[in-house]
Amino acid sequence: MADFESQMKEAMLREKDRVKSKLMIAFIMLMAVYIGSIVVYHYVENWGWDTSLYFTTSTITTVGYGDTVPHTYIGKMFTIPLMWIGIAVGLYFIYSLQEYGKANMEQHIEVALDNMKKKRDARWEKITSKIKSIEEEERKIEKAEERIEEEEKMIEGAILGRKGAKGKLAKKRKR
Repeated sequence: MADFESQMKEAMLREKDRVKSKLMIAFIMLMAVYIGSIVVYHYVENWGWDTSLYFTTSTITTVGYGDTVPHTYIGKMFTIPLMWIGIAVGLYFIYSLQEYGKANMEQHIEVALDNMKKKRDARWEKITSKIKSIEEEERKIEKAEERIEEEEKMIEGAILGRKGAKGKLAKKRKR
């Protein structure tokens, strides 16, 4: 059982590492698309860095207010694949982020379950310890009751023996 649990923990750690690297790749891809697009719009459309960032963000997020649009042929032709690639990379990043959150949540749940098991085991140990001490006390009481019964029998025997001895003395005296 312990071997299975350790294998499960190792598998969860490997999965978390895999998801973490997947998230990092998605983030790097998103930043590459962002930075590349900002640079292209800055130089091709002669926009400022802030306008290039604004247009790239509105294009990738599919908001597209329409207040800023590319005017050059190269800028327009660059925007078409940016829409597809930017949306795909953005969704991939969001998916990877969600998957990373799920992996972290599973690990937190596993830790919480382990803590609950430890507390349960500690309580169980405490309960069994109390049961053992109660059983030991019961054995002591039973032994004490047995001694009391033996002493009562001895006393009864002594009393009966005295009565028998007195009766014999009385018979002797009567004779």
